[in-house]
Amino acid sequence: MTYNILFVDDEIRIIRGIKRMMFDMQSDWEMFFVTSGQEALEIFEREKIDVIVSDMRMPGMDGGELLSKIMDISPETIRIILSGFSEQEATLRTVKVAQQFISKPANGEILVSTVQRALDLRRLLRNESLERVIAGTENIFTNSKVHMDIIKELQRPDCSMTKLAELVSQDVIIVANILKMVNSAFFGLPKKIVNIQQAVSYLGINTILALFLHSELFSKANIRNDKIFSIDSFNEHSMKVAAFAKEIYVSYTGSSILADDIVIAGILHDIGKLLLLTIPGYYKNKNDENVTRVYRKPEDEYTILNSSHSEVGAYLLGLWGFKDNIVEAVAYHHNPSKMFGKKEFNMVSAIHIAEALIMNRNNLNYDDGENNLDMDYIKEIGVEDKIEKWERYFREYIENGDMNEQ
Repeated sequence: MTYNILFVDDEIRIIRGIKRMMFDMQSDWEMFFVTSGQEALEIFEREKIDVIVSDMRMPGMDGGELLSKIMDISPETIRIILSGFSEQEATLRTVKVAQQFISKPANGEILVSTVQRALDLRRLLRNESLERVIAGTENIFTNSKVHMDIIKELQRPDCSMTKLAELVSQDVIIVANILKMVNSAFFGLPKKIVNIQQAVSYLGINTILALFLHSELFSKANIRNDKIFSIDSFNEHSMKVAAFAKEIYVSYTGSSILADDIVIAGILHDIGKLLLLTIPGYYKNKNDENVTRVYRKPEDEYTILNSSHSEVGAYLLGLWGFKDNIVEAVAYHHNPSKMFGKKEFNMVSAIHIAEALIMNRNNLNYDDGENNLDMDYIKEIGVEDKIEKWERYFREYIENGDMNEQ
């Protein structure tokens, strides 16, 4: 399959440089090179573009305005911004319309790998209309009780970074967007940051406040917050999975080297549900016609959507540039048997076991009497004899809110 890639930059020398760097991709990609936002829009009128890579600062129509228009006319197009460090304030405006950020000057290897990874992630989805919903999402809103507390803390003259990080870590969507921003190529960090305390400290109070003001990432929600779906319960569940998965992994391996990755994967493991909640048909009546329940069984999601919240969440996080092991843990947290390669205990194992045991404990079985654990996988990785111990740990510590410091 040949993909259509569009590059936009008002400087002709940069466009020529990109053409040279992309020479080896001619057999895989059909590429278009233009020097203005208006020319880019004209290309969209006659071609289906899979990925657009646009400069930020351009006369007439800058990259932010262009990508905003593209999101309206072709939401399935993957949107990437090229930006220099001097353009931080302008770039913050594009957080809600750009899915990736690449700092200038970018070499050919970075451009190719960023575009190719975004295209490869589409394989996680099995439904073109669902892909359009995800790719066209400006942002995922939050409506948690910590929202106002975060704003109040940001506005305090003696705002505490420690307190801010503590508040931020309680909301799944804020965690996702903070990490999306700090780990974008725009900041050019030598390695990924997965610890929210580090992310908040690195971005600083002014940048975090700018994220609120410029991109409305944390504005009032249109997600339901009622007896059918509670964002507060969702956040609480996510935090428990994160804490429990970390304990499972560290206790089994004796290593805390991936502890931060596991906590982030645990917090974000169900993020795909928040997008699916906006899709008609994601709710269904069960037993009582007056009671509507959110789908919990991935097989039910496949039936109506031809995909599941696991894949949707992994796709979204992949587009946002999260580390591969976090994307993998989110993608397979319900069905670890579907992973490729040798089956052994890893991050996915810890997230799956934590999620399944919590669901079992809370009687959130998909069907009466069904175990949420993938027992074939559990036996294959050789931890069947550990399940009872982990169940006991959850009852004694995690369930009662005595979670380990994250």
